[in-house]
Amino acid sequence: MKYKPLLLGAIAAALLLPAAPANANGPIIVEGTFKPWQDGAVAVTHDQTLAPAGSHARVVVGTFGEKTVAILTVTGLLPNRVYGSHAHVKSCGPKPADSGVHYQNVEDPNANGGMSMDAKYANPRNEMWLDFTTDKNGNAKQVSMVEWTFRKGKAGAIVVHEKKTDTTDGNAGMAGARVACLSVPL
Repeated sequence: MKYKPLLLGAIAAALLLPAAPANANGPIIVEGTFKPWQDGAVAVTHDQTLAPAGSHARVVVGTFGEKTVAILTVTGLLPNRVYGSHAHVKSCGPKPADSGVHYQNVEDPNANGGMSMDAKYANPRNEMWLDFTTDKNGNAKQVSMVEWTFRKGKAGAIVVHEKKTDTTDGNAGMAGARVACLSVPL
């Protein structure tokens, strides 16, 4: 994917910025260290085998006109492993399902509030997918750009899943169990 120089500059600057509150002007930057659920948690591990307590995530989300760029950086996960990752509609909670379904730019009218598995809606153009493969140290960085902006207050987390996201119709968007969650108010 080719990025315009301005967009590349904005992405590079966002990577160097310290964490900022969600209401600050500019990109939304949230980071946290995964640990078991506790009230007020920003980063939660739901599976300490695949997302060990002490592993870390940082997400930077910025809008540029009608486009949204998200940069997910993780450290301390299992080495040389593929994980799925997506924006979800609710913030993290004590149970993996508390983060709700995937955020969709155009919602699947047949999902009835449940998870869409229709490839027409569950795809990386209509959802924010940030699948990644960790390096030998368990670290990874993934950038995703979509041709839309989040509806304010309608997305609340980036969720890490146990496997790569399926793209086949009928299973589209499925990526196995939710292993970790980072609350990101979008």
